[in-house]
Amino acid sequence: MKLSNRLKEALELAAKEAAHACHEFVMLEHLLYAFTMDDDIQQILAECGCDLKVLQADLIGFLTEKVPVIPFEFRDEGEGPVYSLNVQFALQ
Repeated sequence: MKLSNRLKEALELAAKEAAHACHEFVMLEHLLYAFTMDDDIQQILAECGCDLKVLQADLIGFLTEKVPVIPFEFRDEGEGPVYSLNVQFALQ
């Protein structure tokens, strides 16, 4: 399957966010957060009545409060988070 450059960029940003937060998986919430950084998607969300700042804050709150962090002793510097099954299914 061929992915657009914009989707690849969003997936990379989502993976970086997940890695930075020491999450085991890149989840749909990481991907949605990455999409909110795109100017065109910001415009679409605004036109749909979405309050971008509230959405981003809610996503950050969920990711920091509800997603488990990999304990330091189990972190592998060479390994990053893997895409969750939900993200993999969404990409099909």
